[in-house]
Amino acid sequence: MKQKYNILDPDSGALQILETCLADRIWNLISRESGFSTKFLTLYFPEPEEDVWDAVDQLIDDERAYLTPKGRRLKPIWNEPDQYD
Repeated sequence: MKQKYNILDPDSGALQILETCLADRIWNLISRESGFSTKFLTLYFPEPEEDVWDAVDQLIDDERAYLTPKGRRLKPIWNEPDQYD
C-alpha cells in the first residue's frame, strides 16, 4: 500500500506531500532544505513550541525523519514511490 508521504519528485524543490497536519508541514520544510536546524525550527512555525516538538516526535516515530547526533538538525527520510503503481 502506498503511504501518503511517498515522494514523487525529490529534486523538484516543490512541496512533495499534501499538508494535512503540522508534521507534514515540517516534513516539507526539511525535505526542501535537506534538513533544518533544530535551533530555529520552533521560530519557523506559529504553533506553540510544544506542538512543534510533538510533530517532530511524530515524524521520528513514523520513521519519516531523524535527528542528527547531538540533535542539531532534523533530516528527512526519503521514501521511494511504489514503482508499480
